Amino acid sequence: MHYLFIFFRQNCIQFLKMLQNSNLSKADQINKNSSKKRNLGINRRSRFSLNKSFNTNHDFIENSSLTKISSQSNNNNYETTLTRTTANNNTSIKKKTGKSLMNINVTSNKDHDKSMKLEEYNFDDTLCDIPYEIFDKNDVTLCIEQSQLKSNCIDGESDESCSDIIPETPNQTISTHDQCFSSTPLFLMNEPNFEATIISSQKNLLENLNDSNEKILACLNVTELSSSANSNNEQSNNDTFYDLPIGVRDYLFQIRGIKSLYSWQKHCLKLSAVRKRKNLIYSLPTSGGKTLVAELLIMKEILKQKKNAIFVLPYVSIVQEKVRELSPFAVEFNFHVEEYAASRGILPPRKRRKKNSVYIATIEKANAIVNSLVELNREDELGMIVIDELHMIGEGGGRGALLEILISKVLYKFLHVQVIGMSATFGNIEELKTFLNAELYINDFRPVELIEYVKMDDTLYEINKNSEELYRKVRTNISSALKAGDPDHILTLVLEVIPQNSCLIFCSTKKNCESVALMLAKSMPKELMVNKKEERQQLLDLLKSTISGVCFTLKSTIAFGIAYHHSGLTMDERKLIEEAYSSGVLCLLCCTSTLAAGVNLPAKRVILRSPYIGNAFLMKSQYKQMVGRAGRAGIDTSGESIIILQQKDKVKARELLEGPIGSCKSSLSYQDGKGFRHLILTLLGLKICMCLNTMESFFKKTLHYIQLDDSKKSTLLDDISREINHLVKINMLVIIDGEENEDIQLTSLGQATYKGCMDIDKTPFIYEQLKHALSGMVLANELHLLYLATPVDHVENLYLKWMLYYNQVNKLNPINLKTAEFVGVTESVLSKKAAGKRCSKDSFDEFIYKRFFLALLLFELLKKKSVLQVSETYEISRGFLQNLLVSSISYTSLLIHFTEISEFWVYKILFQALLERLSNTSSIELAPLLEIPGIKE
Repeated sequence: MHYLFIFFRQNCIQFLKMLQNSNLSKADQINKNSSKKRNLGINRRSRFSLNKSFNTNHDFIENSSLTKISSQSNNNNYETTLTRTTANNNTSIKKKTGKSLMNINVTSNKDHDKSMKLEEYNFDDTLCDIPYEIFDKNDVTLCIEQSQLKSNCIDGESDESCSDIIPETPNQTISTHDQCFSSTPLFLMNEPNFEATIISSQKNLLENLNDSNEKILACLNVTELSSSANSNNEQSNNDTFYDLPIGVRDYLFQIRGIKSLYSWQKHCLKLSAVRKRKNLIYSLPTSGGKTLVAELLIMKEILKQKKNAIFVLPYVSIVQEKVRELSPFAVEFNFHVEEYAASRGILPPRKRRKKNSVYIATIEKANAIVNSLVELNREDELGMIVIDELHMIGEGGGRGALLEILISKVLYKFLHVQVIGMSATFGNIEELKTFLNAELYINDFRPVELIEYVKMDDTLYEINKNSEELYRKVRTNISSALKAGDPDHILTLVLEVIPQNSCLIFCSTKKNCESVALMLAKSMPKELMVNKKEERQQLLDLLKSTISGVCFTLKSTIAFGIAYHHSGLTMDERKLIEEAYSSGVLCLLCCTSTLAAGVNLPAKRVILRSPYIGNAFLMKSQYKQMVGRAGRAGIDTSGESIIILQQKDKVKARELLEGPIGSCKSSLSYQDGKGFRHLILTLLGLKICMCLNTMESFFKKTLHYIQLDDSKKSTLLDDISREINHLVKINMLVIIDGEENEDIQLTSLGQATYKGCMDIDKTPFIYEQLKHALSGMVLANELHLLYLATPVDHVENLYLKWMLYYNQVNKLNPINLKTAEFVGVTESVLSKKAAGKRCSKDSFDEFIYKRFFLALLLFELLKKKSVLQVSETYEISRGFLQNLLVSSISYTSLLIHFTEISEFWVYKILFQALLERLSNTSSIELAPLLEIPGIKE
């Protein structure tokens, strides 16, 4: 057993035992030599008396617990009592009269989280509930309020041996004079003249009782208390689990195997912002368990508040993964999960009478949901919006600007909605806190320890950021025999962990992913082919059965448990490979950086093939995201990351590792104010602001304004006026003089741009193309419509092989050639380009030629040709082809809204029919993924 003794020198200011268990029903008297009560001075005006009694044979130890604290003032009569309410097992503090008596800080270090502050309570004249924290028996120690502390032991114990107080140390004294810190705090003391000792045997207990000249305040059986605390688990009473049905806890274990929450998760679910439904930002490293907290908060909002929620995720693949994960909970607890990604999702959202919904959406779709609710005055249906990867607001492009616009609209129009932001750590997170008017919670918790390494030449160094020497040499001569094609000794680094454990290799390009996978497969020991041979053959058979077939690289690598993972894979291929890796059939993935930001696929070891993504050097946020995949919670005790460096990158790499975390800056001003213009159109389209003054008020609530220098804040009105004038010039706005203020209104082009959420710079081109097509559209087949529905964003990334293009156009029938000529594609220009000749700008618009080439790809898919067939014919990667199809579906959905203006009335019917054709094409391979209970209602 272990016993906690509290000794006091001089006057004690504050002491409160914060533990709830079944024994909190008995108050004992304490007195070392007699039954006389000892009064301990609190301050000049009031005094505490904490009393406990025991007999000389120390039988009191078995049932000792402190339940009552009484206070008497010299000037006022008031009493503060620690009581236990049996109705819900919550401990409460009630103060009858007088001023605020004390503050209580309770901290927990469970799971090696030494900086976590659980909660602060200010006691005033009201009755306030104090939630308790669950501790294992090895977690029950004591806590000093000071934060910069170190251990100090008695009986000659070293500081190191005192790191875990209860298990290793027979006796330990902790004193604020010595600036000490317990590794796992449970109790709070705030007094510069106090000392506390943990004693692990009755012999030492008697010695301390007999030898001490200090006043004994309390003696507690720590082992008993911890055991009792464990029995309560995470629930605040027998019927709920953080205000959710207790079945949610049981279902988490049944579906996901989660037995207990991490300490930081428990704390986060008890924060003031959660209890009071205020905005919250919480920031942790990758794989820290952020998403589970978000899911519990969403279910609480739906089941308790009876409101809908939006869960904003950055990518379609993550949306689909989250839909699959939450759907079983929706079926079990009677709510809807609705997917809003690509072409999925009804706008406005369907009204539900009996069940509430969580809309799992990409940034673009979440913005459309919010717009539709504002247009129909349905703001009261929404109760919560959760944003994953909140730091994407500063990514500097259109998506970052759109995310800021989305959040700003919610803060301005949905005053009752709780905004929850999840993010990786970044330098200026306080500015995000101000923007959201949110409570901020930051933690560096990782479920497993991360050990970071750098490899240069044949030497491996451990990264030690807390030392003057950043690199500590671990070993040399990593590979004695240099194998051809593997100058970086990747094979050696991989074989140290596979096949027993898993490994990820991040490569700078898609081509490099495939070449590294092939190189490793050729060099692997043949014995590895025996491991999971049948399962890997089944995987190959499944890949062959997909509409795209299986490529040569995967045929060669899967037998060794190796595959590649990048955007060149089709959705079916990607899903099968991810499932095989998660189940252990595959033990090694060569992947691009997109995997780090996508679905959760952790590994024992993560290898960064180089510090580059494409030609750009890694940013710290990207590096953190990649190495954050190292370590599998519940499987590994630690994870490892190795970044391979060349000597030329040594200086940049040091800056990467030692440099500060990057800042998150507003993206509204990207591309010379494009985000500004988008926001202005949105505010006018939703009728949130109709004049310059109200726009200025709205802009002052944006992150952009918060981050402006004081000198630039004074010019905000001029900046808005400048962008409005620009929109007037491109025929998107018109200014109407009124009696008092100038009203600003959208033109038909501006209305179409707002409705279709189109890129402002590309809208004039789209508008002119649609208008031109009305004069001679070829409707004999779908090719002309497909050209109009080809997303303009894909055009920029396309590299044309002109000879191949020329040959394919020569095979077109007269009807399709007529379409080509109508949009501006001629055989004469193609023949010149195929021959390597230049064409004048007047006769050649490369953008149109690229767009028509993409339309030909879609036309082939619409004719039921497989992805593999089309990719081989046109020499385009399978993944690009399928991404084009999915993007075309999304773009067609936007065109339906874009063409709501009267002059384009006929297009709405045509694009709706085309959308149905595109969505039902067999090449998209989506139907099986979308037939999930709870989303197709």
